[in-house]
Amino acid sequence: MKRFVITLENSTELQNKKFREYIQKRGYGWWHWLTNIWLLVTDDNTNAAAIRDVLMVIYPDSRSLVLEIPPGHCSWANFAQKESFNWLNDTWNK
Repeated sequence: MKRFVITLENSTELQNKKFREYIQKRGYGWWHWLTNIWLLVTDDNTNAAAIRDVLMVIYPDSRSLVLEIPPGHCSWANFAQKESFNWLNDTWNK
């Protein structure tokens, strides 16, 4: 399993819809509870550069940052709805 943090400078709902379609088509787990921040969980051999290349097409006018989080436990804390916490606890820290 690979984990990625994606941040965008700005986005539109249409762009976000296209990105959701892209990640759902590939079966990626995703979290998007904060504006312009996405967390992805993948089981394939994708990497940060490949995700960046997709972002450049979907969000051509937005600067982005893609970070791959190494395997193992990752410390985190959030202040949001319970569903947000559940995904982080059950999927992100798997």
